[in-house]
Amino acid sequence: LATFWGTDTKVYVALMALLINLVIAIAGTLILRALKVPDGVDSTAPADYSVDVGDTGVEPELSPGTPAH
Repeated sequence: LATFWGTDTKVYVALMALLINLVIAIAGTLILRALKVPDGVDSTAPADYSVDVGDTGVEPELSPGTPAH
């Protein structure tokens, strides 16, 4: 638990982090829209979501009891 700003009210840290995140995201969105910044383009392709062992940059998973190196 953490103390809410300027009060003796106790709140969960995760709840406080969520509230701060939402405030920053909403304020940032409003500011960027007011400045007429373009939305940009999503360049994610369906192929970006699945990979297999053997694909470039993919390594096999380590067993939990195996050292990393």
